[in-house]
Amino acid sequence: MKRRSFLKKLVGGLLTLVGLGSGTYYYARQIEPTMLTVRNDHIVSANIPEVFNNFKIVQFSDTHIGFQYTLDQFGRLVEKINSLEPDLIVFTGDLVDKPNIYDWNENIIDLLKALSAQH
Repeated sequence: MKRRSFLKKLVGGLLTLVGLGSGTYYYARQIEPTMLTVRNDHIVSANIPEVFNNFKIVQFSDTHIGFQYTLDQFGRLVEKINSLEPDLIVFTGDLVDKPNIYDWNENIIDLLKALSAQH
């Protein structure tokens, strides 16, 4: 392999590596945290008591507050959840990144307390 050919491949590989790394970082930091999905599913079953007719459950998960998701973004999520006027709120995991080193301060606790549901 000639020196010129080697340098072209080296520079091309480095540019590809930097491009992929930058693109992944941008996606994780700017795009994915704004991808809030609200789905309305109606569950019909003879096994569900009538008392649960029109019972609204909001489930959320994987906020990963820390590196990818800020408390401001979480605050907007809390507002969105409350605007749906749920009867029950279910959280199914991954509230923060690295919970063993996360700064569990009053801000996050206040936001969690702000979630509002009848049940």
